[in-house]
Amino acid sequence: MNIRDLNYFYQLSQLKSFTQVAKRYHVSQPTISYAIKRIEEYYQCSLIEKNSINRVVKLTKQGEILASHCKQLLNDFSLTQQDITRSLKSKCAVGFPPIIINYLTAKYHDCSDFSFFKDIYPIRGGSITLWEELLSGKLDFSLLGSIDHLQHRDFIIKELFHEELFILVSKSNPLSSKLELSFEDILQQPFILLDEHNVHLKAFDLLNARYDYQANIYFKSDDINLIKQMVSHNLGISLLTEMSTDDSDNSLIKIPFVKKDKLNFYISYAYPKINQLRPPVIQLMHFLDKLTDKKGYEC
Repeated sequence: MNIRDLNYFYQLSQLKSFTQVAKRYHVSQPTISYAIKRIEEYYQCSLIEKNSINRVVKLTKQGEILASHCKQLLNDFSLTQQDITRSLKSKCAVGFPPIIINYLTAKYHDCSDFSFFKDIYPIRGGSITLWEELLSGKLDFSLLGSIDHLQHRDFIIKELFHEELFILVSKSNPLSSKLELSFEDILQQPFILLDEHNVHLKAFDLLNARYDYQANIYFKSDDINLIKQMVSHNLGISLLTEMSTDDSDNSLIKIPFVKKDKLNFYISYAYPKINQLRPPVIQLMHFLDKLTDKKGYEC
């Protein structure tokens, strides 16, 4: 039995048609039939009902059992291949959300020997995108931001620290004098937000749902500097964390949410349980682990 035969069988279990599977893979119908026969010989049972009506495939009980496992089996084969392929590459693929890595390198660049970065291939992107890349096996390891505690049975996930989400406004905005605000207070404001690749938009959607989606987005971008510039010119307001701003953002004001609307932004790292971590990733992980202890910030 081979992986291609399993692919043919899985698609047959979904499409219920030898003709459609053959078209999808650009092969003849007998090719699909022989593949199914080989799998039946391997498991020593029938997988397809012999009296299927109008050429619509119906699985036997054993066929249903195999089909229920097939998707995971094929996914495991794919992840194994990707894991082996990555291990043969000279550099490790590591996901870095720009806001998080910019914050860490700016704050801790004197704290450690970063020579291991020469063996890391950085993939920059929003946390939503990086999580999807990690799940699909394209990354060895990734830093991630989230508004909830990440969990997945196939991944080791360690939460490093968290920050509050703030409302970001221009100093010239009338709201800038407020000590705190509820989301209800800002429903009529134009929002300038990080786009769908980032967790911040998920936070906005969560808050907006509480108020029947009354708030509107004026502009979205994956460029944090553009967003801060637009907010500084009072074109709208945004939702960002403390780490998203620095001392140069002196025309911006961060206002906390009232207790009922507070949301945390969690910073974690994650990697597949089945991965054999390579030395550069282990060194990076040890460095990040220091962030759980404030003494680790000092060198």
